[in-house]
Amino acid sequence: MGIIYPLYIDKERLLDLYAQLFNGIPSYEKTTCSTNNKKQDEKVKKAGICSIVSGSYEKSTNVSNDDVNSKETTSTRTYGSMLSEILCSDIVKKNEINDIQRGDFAVLDVELKLNSLKPVFQCMEPLARLQQMSKDQPDNDVHMQIEMIIEACNAIMPDDELIDERKDYAIISRYSEDNLYKSRSDDLQNTPLKCLCYVKKVYSNGARLFKGSPISISKQTGPLISAIDKLKEIDEFDLNITFVPEIKDKKVYEIEAIAIF
Repeated sequence: MGIIYPLYIDKERLLDLYAQLFNGIPSYEKTTCSTNNKKQDEKVKKAGICSIVSGSYEKSTNVSNDDVNSKETTSTRTYGSMLSEILCSDIVKKNEINDIQRGDFAVLDVELKLNSLKPVFQCMEPLARLQQMSKDQPDNDVHMQIEMIIEACNAIMPDDELIDERKDYAIISRYSEDNLYKSRSDDLQNTPLKCLCYVKKVYSNGARLFKGSPISISKQTGPLISAIDKLKEIDEFDLNITFVPEIKDKKVYEIEAIAIF
């Protein structure tokens, strides 16, 4: 595989997987000694292989009176180079998706969308406030209603998901903005990419999405979908919204995206 340009990385998962496959992480160790908040000495040495637990490197600080000694261990590998080595490992399956099973590490071809309600909620408040400002006498009752609606929306806000829905199957994964790697969420959407992932579950005949939120257990999502469709029809706004609360009548692969590139 050529040069890998990752757009999305779950760094802790990537480090954990790399450490397990290669018995640690090549690293260097930096020790800094200071007295009265002034740096006195700094030594850097090659630490060889560093064991790692839960994606965290060893970092310790010893404080004695006014003397501070700190030691930090840092990887000599970039995330891209780690990803390249992991992809060459036999543990990562590169089969057709029909051959992928629960518990597999796999590389999948994906074309993703962000399954999220946040674009709707993020535009609600400023639009409502602009409408109020345009009036000669703003209605305080309306303002209070807006605040109550926003508060209620935030309470039921599910975690964002990535979704790739095809004719015969669908792929879903949790999404976190913290895992974007020198990129934006738009860079992940509507373009052919590859995803290194762990397959958490395989549903044979559809699945509810937004797990752990009120939406995942609600049987009345129809009105919400209709309201979002009406928002999309407003000519004054270009709302790129994907909201899919449930996938029916096809196989669904619930994955944990480790890296998207």
